[in-house]
Order: sequence, then C-alpha cells, then structure tokens
Amino acid sequence: MRSLEQEFTSGTSLLMRNTLTKAGKLGLILLEDLASLAASGSANWLGVSSLQRTFVLDILEFILSNYVVLFRTLIPYEEVLRHQICSILMTSLRTDSEFEGETGEPYFRRLVLRSVAHVIRLYSSLLITESEVFLSMLVSAINLDLPLWHRILVLEILRGFCVEAHTLRILFQNFDMNPKNTNVVASMVESLARVVSSIQFQDTCEESLEAVAGMFTSKSKGVEWSLDSDASNTAVLVASEAHAVTLAIEGLLGIVFAVATLTDEAVDVGELESPRFEVGPPTKCTGKTAMLCTSMVDSMWLTILDALSFILTKSQGEAIVLEILKGYQAFTQSCGVLRAVEPLNSFLASLCKFTIGIPNEVERRSIVQSPGSKRSEAFLELRESIVLTPKNVQALRTLFNIAHRLHNVLGPSWIMVLETLAALDRAIHSPHAATQEVSMAVPKLTRDSSGQYSDFHILSSLNFQLFESSALMHVSAVKSLLSALRQLSHQSLSATVSFVQASNQKAGSISFAIERMLSVLVNNLHRVAPLWDDVIGHFTELTSSSNQHVRNLALNAMDQSICAVLGSEVFQEQASSKVFASNVRNSAVRTLFQILGSHGQKLSNRMWENCLCNYVFPTLDCASHMAATSSKAEWQGKELGTRGGKAVHMLIHHSRNTAQKQWDETLVLVLGGIARVLRTFFPLLRNISNFQSGWDSLLCLVENSILHGSKEVALAAINCLHSTIVSQSPKGNLPLPYLISVLDIYELVLSKLPNYSNSATSKVIQEILLSLGDLYVQAQEMFDSFMYLKLLKVLDVGIKQTKIANRNFEADYGHLPPLQRTILEILPIVCPANHIATMWPPFLGKLMEYLPGCDSSIGEIDDGDQGNTAHSVDVPCRIASNSPKKSENLSPAGPCVPTHMFSEKLIPVLADLCVQAPAAVKYDIFPDIIHVLGRCMTTRRDFPDGTLWRTAVETFNKFMVDDLSKVTKSSTTDIANIRSAKVRTWKAVADIYEIFLVGYCGRALPSNALSMLALKADESLEMNILDILGDKILNSQTDVPTDILQRLISTLDICASRTCSLPLETVELIPPHCTKFSLTCLQKLFLLSRQRTSDQNSTSSEVSKISIGTLLIRCEYILDKFLKDENELGDCPLPAARLEEVLFVLQELACLVLQSDSASFLPLHPKLKSGLVQENRANHLHLIVLFPSFSELVISREAKVRELVHVLLRLVTLEMGLRKLCSTS
Repeated sequence: MRSLEQEFTSGTSLLMRNTLTKAGKLGLILLEDLASLAASGSANWLGVSSLQRTFVLDILEFILSNYVVLFRTLIPYEEVLRHQICSILMTSLRTDSEFEGETGEPYFRRLVLRSVAHVIRLYSSLLITESEVFLSMLVSAINLDLPLWHRILVLEILRGFCVEAHTLRILFQNFDMNPKNTNVVASMVESLARVVSSIQFQDTCEESLEAVAGMFTSKSKGVEWSLDSDASNTAVLVASEAHAVTLAIEGLLGIVFAVATLTDEAVDVGELESPRFEVGPPTKCTGKTAMLCTSMVDSMWLTILDALSFILTKSQGEAIVLEILKGYQAFTQSCGVLRAVEPLNSFLASLCKFTIGIPNEVERRSIVQSPGSKRSEAFLELRESIVLTPKNVQALRTLFNIAHRLHNVLGPSWIMVLETLAALDRAIHSPHAATQEVSMAVPKLTRDSSGQYSDFHILSSLNFQLFESSALMHVSAVKSLLSALRQLSHQSLSATVSFVQASNQKAGSISFAIERMLSVLVNNLHRVAPLWDDVIGHFTELTSSSNQHVRNLALNAMDQSICAVLGSEVFQEQASSKVFASNVRNSAVRTLFQILGSHGQKLSNRMWENCLCNYVFPTLDCASHMAATSSKAEWQGKELGTRGGKAVHMLIHHSRNTAQKQWDETLVLVLGGIARVLRTFFPLLRNISNFQSGWDSLLCLVENSILHGSKEVALAAINCLHSTIVSQSPKGNLPLPYLISVLDIYELVLSKLPNYSNSATSKVIQEILLSLGDLYVQAQEMFDSFMYLKLLKVLDVGIKQTKIANRNFEADYGHLPPLQRTILEILPIVCPANHIATMWPPFLGKLMEYLPGCDSSIGEIDDGDQGNTAHSVDVPCRIASNSPKKSENLSPAGPCVPTHMFSEKLIPVLADLCVQAPAAVKYDIFPDIIHVLGRCMTTRRDFPDGTLWRTAVETFNKFMVDDLSKVTKSSTTDIANIRSAKVRTWKAVADIYEIFLVGYCGRALPSNALSMLALKADESLEMNILDILGDKILNSQTDVPTDILQRLISTLDICASRTCSLPLETVELIPPHCTKFSLTCLQKLFLLSRQRTSDQNSTSSEVSKISIGTLLIRCEYILDKFLKDENELGDCPLPAARLEEVLFVLQELACLVLQSDSASFLPLHPKLKSGLVQENRANHLHLIVLFPSFSELVISREAKVRELVHVLLRLVTLEMGLRKLCSTS
C-alpha cells in the first residue's frame, strides 16, 4: 500500500496495473463481499449472510475516501467500483420509488449521498459516465417533490462541489467543456439559482428572507448551521426552507470564488496578465486555465447575476449583504482579468443600482405633475429622498475596490462608474442627504458632528483617492478615464431639462466631471503631454456653453490647469537652470583650491575657519545638490545652419550633453580640491572648531556620491578619503576615530550598493578594496585586534558583493573578473602583522569561508568584546558618534559562494598564507584548511572537467608532503595543544582520503565528459594521491594515531574491493582505468604488508600489522568470489578484469614476505604459529591462512590460475617442512 501511494503521489506509475499481491487479492475479495452486503446480498468469503446496510455503506464510504490509490492504480479494484459499488449507489440514489425500511432513513440517505460525493470528487476523471449520471440525479433531485430534509442533504453535497476550486475545475473540464458530455456544472448552477428564486413564491417570503439573513449572521460569528438528521426511526427532522436557500446561495458564491481562485492561478502561471501590470493591448487567452475560466464565465454569469441581484435586492442583513458584495467584487474582477466585456459591464451595472437610491424619471414626473398647492412639499420630499442605507454604503465601497483593481482595463465601462460617483458627489454635498441611521430632519451641522455621518467622509475620501491613484495607471487607461469624464459632461450638458431639480443635477454632474478631470491632470503632471489636449480641449468646448455657470467653471479649470503645469518640477528645473556656464564655474573652483593649496600655510586659523565655513564646504554642498537635482535630458547643440533643407546642429560630447553631467564634472573638481587641501593641511585643520561638522558632512556626501552618483563622482569621493588617510597615517597625524569613520563609511556603502552587475559598480567596489589594502599597509601600526577585525568585516562585505556583481562574467569571457583579481591581489597584503599575530585564525578562517561548501561559522568575526582603543584617544566624540553604525544595512546574511574560477585562484593564495602563519596558528588551522580542501575536491562529482578539484588535490598533496610533516614533527612547550591539534589534523586527513578516494576516484565517467588527454592527467593525479598515502604517510616515520592508520588502510581496502564487488555483467562495462585504480590500491596493501630491509620504523611496523589482516581477508574474498562466479558461469569465460585481478593476487601472494612481528598476528593455531616462528619459517605464514581457498582453486578451469595455485601450494609445503617419502628416505 505504501509503495502504491509513493508511486501515485510521485507520478512514477501512470499506468494501471492488473496484477495483485496476496494482500491485494484478499482486499479485493473483502471489497466484493462488502459490495454484496450493501446490495442486500450475502458475503461468501466473510461467511456472513447479511449485515445492516447502513453499517456496510459507512465502511464503503470510508474506503472510498481513504484508499483512492487502490481504485486509481489497480484495475480489479476499479472494476468493482465501476460495476458493483456505483450500481449500488445508483439504485440507492433513485427517488422514483417509495423508500422502505432503513433506505428511507435520513442517516442512510446521508451515507449514500456522501459516498456519491466521494465518487464524483475523487474518481470523476476515471468514471466519466457514472459521475455524469450521479450529478444529473443530484441536480434533478432538487426539483423533485421530495422531503425538505432530503433536498437539503443534496444541496449540502452540491455546495461542497461548488466551494472547491479543484473539484469544480475537474468537473467543468470533464463535462461542460467536452462536447460529448452534458453541461452538468451549468445545470447545477441553474438548479441552485432556481432554489434561490423560489423564495419569492412562498407565502412566508419575508420571514424566510429574515431567516436566511440570520443564518449568514450566525455564520459570520462562527456558528455553522447544519441539518440534524440523526433521529432514529422517526421522520422528525429540523428542516427549513431558509436553510435550503442559504445552501444554494453559498453554492453560487462558492462558484464565484472558485472562478476567482482559478483566475488568480492563471495569472500566477503567466497565462494571463494582471490588470495592474499589463502594458500592451489584451491578448487572446490561450492557456489551459485561462480558457477554462473564460468558458466558466461565459456559461454561468447570467444565471449567477440574476440570482445574486435578486437576493441582494431582497436582503437587508449586514452579513449576507457583505458576502454577496464580496461575490460581486470577485466575479467582476475575474471578468476584468479575463477581458470578458459583457459580464463585466452587466455586473458593474447591477452593482451600481445598489449604490445610490435616486428616484427614477417616472417618480420625478409624478411629483412634478402633482397639484400646485403641494408642489413645494413634493420638491422638498424629492430633495430629502437621497438616503444611503448600509447596503448602499457597502456597495459603494465594493465599487471603489473594483475600480482600483481594474482601472487599467475598464475602458468604456468607466462611464457607469462615473455616473454613480457623480450621484454620490451630489449626495455628499446635498444638505438633504443622510445615511439611514440618521434622521432626515436633523440639520446638516448636527449631522456633521454625528459619528454616523462618518460614512459620508469615508466615501468622499475614497472618491478623491480613486482619481488621485490615476498617477499609477497606464497612459491609455488615464485617457479612457478622461474620455468617460468628457462623455459624462456632454450627457449632462445636452440633457433636456424641464424642471429645476434636474437642472441642478445636470450642473452637478458637469461640475463633478470638470473637477475630476482637473484632479487627474494635477496627479499626472509628470506625464502631462499626452493628456493635455484631452483636458484643455474639453474645457475649451465648455467655454462656448450658453450656461454662464458652466462657462465660469471651465475658465476657472483652465486657469488652475495652466498654473499647475507651470508650477511643476519640469518648469522649475528649467527656471533653476539659469546659472553660470560650466566652464566659468569649473575655472572658479580650480582657482579657489589652487590658492588654498599653494598659499594655505600663510593663512591664520581664523582665516581658515572662515574659508571652510563660507566657501569650501558650502561649495561642496551646492555642487552635490545641483548634481543630484539637475536635469538628465540631453541637450541639442546650437543650430549652425541648414543643409538639404535640414538643420545642422553643433555636436556636443556625450560627457557634457546634460546639465547633470556638467555638475558632476564640477563636483569631481571640488572633491579633488578638498582632497588636496586635506592632504596638505590636515594637522592644522583638524584643530579648527568647525572642522568636525565639515568632516561629518564630507562623510555623508561621500556616502551619497558612492551610492547615487555617477562613476566619476564615486571614484573622486573614494579618492578624497583615501588620499587623506593614507597621507596622514604614516606621519602619525591621524587620530584613530578618523580611521574608524572611514572604515564605517566603506562598510556602509558596500552593503548598500545596488545588487546588479555593471561596470560602474564593479569599478567602485574595486577602488574601495584597493583603498582598504593601501590603507592597511600605510597605517599598519594603528591596527590592533579590534581595528583588524573591523577591517576584515569591511573586506568581507566588499568581497560578498562580487558574487552578484560578477555572476556571469566567467561564462561570458572565460577568465577571472577584474574585481576578483583585485581581491586576490590585496589578500596577501592584509595578512596580520607581527603585533596582531592572534588575528591569523580569523583571517584564514574568513578566506576559507569564500570557498565552496564552507561553513559560515569558520572564522566568524566578533568584535563585541575586543578592546576599543578609539575611546582612549582624545578627539572630539562627535566623529565617532556620527560614523555610520555597523548594524545598519549590513550585507545579506549567510556566506558568499563565489564562482569556481575565483576559488581556484584563492586556494594557492590560502596555501601560501598558511605557510606564512606562525607555527602555533598552523596547529589550530590545519584541520579546517584540510576540510575546506576536501570540499573543493568533492566538486569533481558535479564538475568533472573543472579545475577547482584538481587545484585542491594538488594543494592537498603539497600539504601532505611538505607542510604537514613539518608541523607534526615540530616541537613546542605546549604539549597538550600539540597533541590535540595533531589528532584533529590526522582525523581531517583520514576524512578526506575516505571521502575522495572512495567516492570520487577510480569512477566511471560519461564517454563525452572528458577528453583522452584530460583522462590521462586525472588518472595520473589519482595515482599520485595514492602514492602519497601509501609511500609518504603510511610508509614514513609519523605520529599518526593507530585508529587513523586503521581508517586509512580500510580506505585502501574499500577502493581495492571495487572490481571483485561488482556483478559480472557490470564488470564488463567499467573502463580500464577503474580496474587499474582498484589493482593499484590492492598493490599498496601488499607493499604495506611485506617485510622491509632498510627503512623499517615503528610506524611501518604498526602499519604492517594492521594491513596484513585486512589484506588476507580481501584476498580470501577475491579468491572465493572468483571460484563462485566461475561455477555460476559454467563454460562462459570470466571478464578479463576479474581474471586479471585473481592472477595479480596469486602472484603477489607468492612474492609476499612477512615481517616476524606481523606473522604473530595471523589467525593460526598457536602451536603451529609458534613452531614455525621458532624454526624461522614464518615468512609465508599468510599462505597457510589462505590454504583452504587454494585447495578449492585447484580445480579452476583457468590454466594460469591452476599453475599459480600449484606454486603457492608448493610454498606452503616448504613453509611447513613437508616432503615426499622418497625424498625423506
């Protein structure tokens, strides 16, 4: 069952099966017996003649709902469902005969209906015909003369289908969209609508409507209404026509919200464009979900509209009104997204009818034609007849929501919205209008102070906000809105009016249209050009009206429009552009700073204070402000004449063709001048009273210039700070807080730089990093532990920016980006100086963090408890306090994962820096470096043709040969730390060999993965790492712990076991280099086990003792596996790789000579072992251990194998001193 569920949920098994397991067959028999019992039959397998049908149906209902995978995967189960269970349900669902016994009980009917619902919901795609019959029976049951409780049960089932978007989608696709099937969903909607409309023909219509409203109110409070049908043996049920109508309304609303959900899904997957973001003209719906939604709307909208508008007209309860208006909003918005024009307009028109209660034309004429004595009273009554009920207020809110959501797609439909808003505007400004809760006789001033009158203020605010939001609309949508306002104005102007009230309404609509057109213009001044003609054109038309009031409104609107445009930012920028020419301005700046730089030593402190306060920093602020606010519009050169009827203009260089670029040039000159002044006179200027405020403003301007200025301005700002700090720090003239403030600025701007790739951003980051490197070199003595950690933190923020700024550089150009080359250049020069040697671990740890797969906790910087020497320096505290805080806008959390090319270049840098580190640091950092190299080596799996893993392997081998042996052999006084570091180091080495040799070496690659040359190089690299392990580590005098030696030898054994562990059919497919790698590992085990003559040491002796046991177990397995495979194959030959392996083992066993210490560890009888050792015949004891395997191989079909086995058996006889009788005599 679990395997079926996994296959079904994962989609791996899309075809149904016909075969069953033993448990499946038993389950099928049980299911058939249950179906038989449900049909009033007997159960043969269960041995039960009968059971209560309600009990059996309850079990079947549970099975249908909880074991869907059985029926959708196994054909026998599906056949039982189709032919037996569905037949039972159809028979039980029929209503054309009298119910007898328990079949007429509500509980039985509910079980039948629930089972039918499960079949439709879960198996409709599998049982098309049966589901169609079920749905038709359910729909027809609503219209039959059945007990009310029965129809309510059916309505509950249909409502469940309607509120589930997924179920509704499946039903509509399978039936309504299939020409061969009936439109069951449309029929279901029509039936629900008939239930809703049937309430008007009842004698208790008003009471039923109140009950329906009460049910929605209870539901809004969390109280669900349900049919109590658990009565036993009685027909006394709690039923109500109101309950049935409520279920039908909820079903219709469920369909509405399901359509909205499916439409949102179509928008999310890109089949439809959201009306808020669509720019181009609407495209035809081609997506599957979009076409489904369009078909659903086309087939249902009229039925749904009639039903919802009817119940909304008749209902007054707040909860039901809100729910139906939500349905209006959801369906109207879906129609807008789907570009369904007719349903959209119809729902909008229906909604507008519920917004303002205005007397119609017939009512107006009846009032006008009343007797003269009562005419004034009639007009008063007419004026006072505008009353906004809660339903009107909620409908208006819904209309505002729809207009905001669909403002880009309403188009011609705007006129209905505007007519309603114009009526609302008249009601808001009418002294005789009120909400329903406020008495109409209350004066206006009294109503203004009432809390209930806040509805008018809210609606008025929403009315204005709708037109203010036109600034967010597309230009085409704004034009549609203006066109609708113009149409509204024309309709009001041309209307034939025969009485005063209508004339006032006409004037009010014209005034509304003019005010809203003006509001739209004012809120779109940033793009006034395409809208100007539409607005002013209509105002011009109104100035020729015969109505003096209308002419005055039009003239006033034209005046306000012109003033608004003239006061806009565009004209303000043109007005503010009347400044000195750029060449004059730049010459003045050069002259100012030339004088200060050349003759500043002659100025007194008071004169310097005056210059800084009145000239230098104000000039900087002015240039920065103008560079940020000047126009970016390109200029056209002066017209020089004409040629061929066309004007000829003077060319302007691209670096000076806008006002902003010219002010950028001025700002660069100012920053350069300030840098020159600070380089020369910084010790003098920092003692001036107002210099600190100027320095603070300079830091803020540098930050703003780097983040928001052009590339030239940003580089000039960086140079201004850099030259000042670098020039003063070697002389000892730079207090520490100034250095801290510069580092804080760099950190802040690096964390805020935009996360997109362009040359300007990369160049800025590059300059900042170079500045940091130069700053550390020049001011190295000023860096204590706290300052160095801050420097690392700033560098870290900058380096992490390279992940985003240079993400695609390698793919585009195939070499390292300039920014990352800069990082590799400055890393060696920012290594810790001698006086802060304790900073080596954080420094190296931070470098390791930039390699793939590294844990961000390595080398994590924490400067919380470090000594902050800045507080001990006597400088104004404002400098430190105004520096940007490190906690503000830091770079994104988590380590950066740079590209592999950067990692390849970083590994040699890391290795060289590790060599430079103090010896004590190497002990602690070596395990982490080895682990990081191991992670880089494992990238071979995903990038076999990459160079990162090769670089990591070469660096790892270098560490094993050169650096690790020096570290392990060095001595120091801290013995405990040395021992702990050595253990951690060797554990890391063992981990790398286990992971890389076992998982990544000697493996088969796709045929097209690498070239032959690369394959040869990789094989050589693999052999090299094996040689280092076998010859340098396991064969040399080292202090490797015994458990590590066992792990290393076990690693070699695992690699040596590959050929013999593979199935025969797989061995034939592996490439030759895989077999060669396995044999090489096996050879290493033989070399480690044999006796040495010259370079014997304690480590090699221990290795020999461990390896001989492992080797003999491996050899025994290889020999036994060979004999077993040979017997299984019969006359077929063994794969060449397996035969080569066995021959190699037999040859090496014959040549193997054991050490006496190793021989004592062999698993032999003590007397036999001691006797042979005493007689100096222990050199070939391993052959005695393997004697049983040799005895079995004597009958091998391979001649070479038999020959070598004979040789080994003769060696065994010699080892044991056995001879033939004739030879002995």
